[in-house]
Amino acid sequence: MHVIGAGMAGLACAVEAVRDGWAVTVHDSAPRAGGRCRSYHDPALDRVLDNGSHLMLSANTETRRLLETTGGWSRVVEVTPAVFAFHDLRDGTAFSVRPNAGPLPWWIFTAGRRAPGSTAMDHLSALWRLFRASAGASVADALAGPLYDRVWYPIAEAVMNTAPAEACATSFRAVIRDSLLRGEPACRPWLFPEGLDAALVAPTVAWLEAHGAEVRLTDPVKGLETKDGRIAALRTRSGPVALAPGDVAVSALPAFTVGRLLPDLAPDGLETRAILNAHFRLPAPVNLPPPGFLGLIGGQAHWLFVRGDVLSVTVSAADALAAHTDDEVAARLWADVVRVPAFSHFGNPPPPSRVVRERRATLAHTPGIDTRRPGPRTGLGNLLLAGDWTATGYPCTVEGAVRSGVTAARTARTIAALHGPVE
Repeated sequence: MHVIGAGMAGLACAVEAVRDGWAVTVHDSAPRAGGRCRSYHDPALDRVLDNGSHLMLSANTETRRLLETTGGWSRVVEVTPAVFAFHDLRDGTAFSVRPNAGPLPWWIFTAGRRAPGSTAMDHLSALWRLFRASAGASVADALAGPLYDRVWYPIAEAVMNTAPAEACATSFRAVIRDSLLRGEPACRPWLFPEGLDAALVAPTVAWLEAHGAEVRLTDPVKGLETKDGRIAALRTRSGPVALAPGDVAVSALPAFTVGRLLPDLAPDGLETRAILNAHFRLPAPVNLPPPGFLGLIGGQAHWLFVRGDVLSVTVSAADALAAHTDDEVAARLWADVVRVPAFSHFGNPPPPSRVVRERRATLAHTPGIDTRRPGPRTGLGNLLLAGDWTATGYPCTVEGAVRSGVTAARTARTIAALHGPVE
């Protein structure tokens, strides 16, 4: 099997394929694996940064299985019991949402476990509306009410990377179904104290190579040669690579680049949204209380993550903010940060920072877009698709990417059964 792309979809596909007995080669144009889950040393801040902060939960079962397979799980800290802390910049209110174990959500009947000013009935009625929402309903349509500003808006925007007024309610409820409705054990946040690469990427690459797979970096696949409705060869920087009769190729590239291999693969009508992260090197470390990250309400900064003396600020659906200069972005976000008591003593001006823009980070998860997300099969018999943008049943998340890779590898089993084992 040849996997084109060493992001999380491609790496997950490769691991699953190796477990199935395939000889696997992974091709990528970048010098490092990981795609959008990459870590790097920033010379200006003299710190190792993740390109962006990814909030994963214990509901992410395929990602957990990947981490346990490769040994990366030992580099993850799971926050137990689950808690989500928020700070409302509009009035200074600090609160946390703390679900309970078990399928019965008794936590909503305890004032200290839910958003201030809300009632148990507010929660029940919101979930009732969400699970009755039509295919064309937005998150705002389904969840407008007392909980919207302080709970549903920040969570939905982070999950969907799409403004809740235009985000698809039915896509969002798939995440709520697998997490909040399964109780506290499915809601535990994962922290990556050594960075995403240390947990997700480096152990996976090491596992693949230890199990005989080849990971070819800085060796992009520039084109595909087809014959009789199948991929006959890959055109790579290092030369052509012929595919055996029973071999399979998997394109695990982003939606906006997959059409470069073959124009017919280019997805139609898939809009994207940006994610912006600003990393600040603080004058001194700050320890946030559990869970170690903080959701902000009412400002331009959405989520704060602290690792040592580095504060990472994440902004979802950030197309408008991403148009500003780095200095303007840093100033705007830092103005929100210092309104939080834990950071107020730092004052102005902002400390040294690095702004990272992912201008096409995810799909715009608007109503109807899921009908345009392709499955793993293509019009070519031995070419499959993977990627968080494909039809995973989830928004574009790390879990969605991993699921897509696993699905592609399992689909390859059927193809191999039809054509016999690879020689």
